[in-house]
Amino acid sequence: MKARLFVFDRFARPLEAVGVDYRRFRAILGVKFALDGRRQHGWVQGSKRITPFTWSLIVHGGMGLWISALPLAIPSAFTAMTLSLSVVMVMLAFDLVADYSALLLDSTEATLLAARPVTARTLLAARLAHVGSYLTTYVGALALATAVVGTLRWGLRFLPAYLLSLAAAVVLVLATVTIVYLVIMRVVSRERLRDAILYAQLAMTVLTVAAYYLGSAVDVDSGLRIEDRAWIYFYPAAWLAGLPALALGRTSAQFWVLGALGILVPLLLALIVMRLAPRFRVDAADPIAVAPSRPSSIARTLARWTTRSATARAVFELVWVLAGRDRQFKTRTYPGLLAIVLFVVAFALLARSGVWGEQFPEVYANMHLFLLYYGILVIPTPILMVIYTDRPEAGWVYHGLPIERPGTALIAAVQVMFIRFVLPVFAIIAAVVLAMWGPRAIVDIALALATTVLVTFCFALITGRRLPFSAPPPGGASGTRAGAVIGGMTLVLLLGAGHFLLGRINAPLPQPWPVIAAIPVILMLAYLPARACASTRWSDIRHLPLA
Repeated sequence: MKARLFVFDRFARPLEAVGVDYRRFRAILGVKFALDGRRQHGWVQGSKRITPFTWSLIVHGGMGLWISALPLAIPSAFTAMTLSLSVVMVMLAFDLVADYSALLLDSTEATLLAARPVTARTLLAARLAHVGSYLTTYVGALALATAVVGTLRWGLRFLPAYLLSLAAAVVLVLATVTIVYLVIMRVVSRERLRDAILYAQLAMTVLTVAAYYLGSAVDVDSGLRIEDRAWIYFYPAAWLAGLPALALGRTSAQFWVLGALGILVPLLLALIVMRLAPRFRVDAADPIAVAPSRPSSIARTLARWTTRSATARAVFELVWVLAGRDRQFKTRTYPGLLAIVLFVVAFALLARSGVWGEQFPEVYANMHLFLLYYGILVIPTPILMVIYTDRPEAGWVYHGLPIERPGTALIAAVQVMFIRFVLPVFAIIAAVVLAMWGPRAIVDIALALATTVLVTFCFALITGRRLPFSAPPPGGASGTRAGAVIGGMTLVLLLGAGHFLLGRINAPLPQPWPVIAAIPVILMLAYLPARACASTRWSDIRHLPLA
C-alpha cells in the first residue's frame, strides 16, 4: 500500500491542478487499499501468500506468454505491437466492463462521505486511481513476457516506449469507459441508471470484440504488414504501437502522427473526465424499490419439469425471478456472456477465411472443438454471480423455509443458471459450428454438451457451497474469483484435450464410435458432483446471514 501511495505522491501537483483535493484523495485511497488487503483470503487454507489476487495475476501472466509469441512470429515490429496491444486492450476492457460499474457506482461510501467536505471530483479521482492501480498491475502481468521478448529482439530502446504505450492504454481505456458512465449518470434518472449502464456495457462489449476482429483480420499474403492500411489512423492500438515504432527508428510522418495520437488522445480523455466529474453522484446507485414480480409461465413450466419437490420448485422460481430482476447480477453477468458469443462468432469468421481454411487446413478441421470448449467458459460467470446480491441480509429467509437439506436449493439454482444462461449460449455456438462444419460436427456437439453439464456441477462445487443471492459482492479489484476460475479452466482444458484425442483415435474408423461412447461416460461422471451438491448440509453452507 505504501509503495502505491508513494507513486501517487509524485503526481500530487498535477492532480491539484485539475481541482483534486490531494490530502483527502490520499486518505480515501489509503483506506481503499487497506480494505482490499483485509478482504483477500488465500485460496489454500491458511495460505497468506497465494491470494486470489495473486491467482488472477498468474492467469494474466499465462495469457501474456501467448501474447509474447507475436513479436517472434511477425517480422514487422509495428504490426506485432498493434496486435499485441489489441489483445492487451481487449483484456483490459473486459476486466473493466465486467467489474468497473460496481466500483464506480458503489454507494456504500455515501453514508460516511456525504456529510464530509469531499468534492465529487476528488471522490471520482480516488475511485479512478483505485481501479487504475489494479488495472496497471494486470496489464503488467499481461505484458511482462512481451516486454522481455521485445527487448531481446529489438534492444533496450524498445522497453521505455513499450511501457509508455501500456500506460497510455490504461488511461485510454479507463477514461473512455468513465466518460460513457458519467454521461449516462448526467442524462439518465436514478430509477433507470443501472439499466442504462447495462445497455452501455453490452454496447461496449460489441465494440470491443469488433475492434479485436478488425485488428486480427490481417492478410497473410501481405506479409503481415499493416502500415499501408488507412484504418490504422482510427484504431487505438495502432496509435499506441506508433510509440515503439518511433523508438525503433521508424521516423516517417506516419508514425509521428500515430505516436502523437497515442499520447494526446488519452490525455484529452482524462481532461474530459475531470471536466465531467462535478456531476458525479456518490449516491447514484442507491437501490430503488421495485415492484414485486411473479415467475413467468415458462419459469413455472420449467420448474415442474426439472424439479421433484415443492421446495425445489419454489427456489427455482425465486432464483429465476431474481436473476431477471437483480441489476447487479445482470451488469456482472450479461456482458461476459455476450463477449463469449461474439468472440466465438469472430473466431469462426476468421477460421472460415483463407488465413485458416487454406493456409492451415488441419487446424481448420478441428477448430470447431476449440469454439465449443471456449463456449464452456461461459459457465463460471452465472454460477459465481448468482451467489452475490446488494441485499445479503435478506438471505435469512432461507432459515425460515422448510428445507431439510440446502442442497435442494443449490441444485435448483444451478439448474436455473444452466437453463437460462449456459444452455442458450451453447445453443448459439452449436448453431454456428453446425452451419460451418456441417453434420459431421453433430457428435462432437453432443459430447461437448455432456461436458458442459459435467463442468457446470463441478464448478458449483469448486466455487463453494453458497445459497443464491445470499452473500455480499466481493471487492471489485480483489480478484476473488480467480482461484475458482483457474480450477474451472484447467478442467475445461483437460476435457477438451481428451475430446481432441478421441477424435484422433476415431480418424481411421468409419463411424465416430469413441466419441459416441464417451457421451454416457461423461454424463455418469456428471452425476457425482451433482450428487455432492444435492447432499449439502447446513453446516457446509457459507456466507449465510442469520435472522
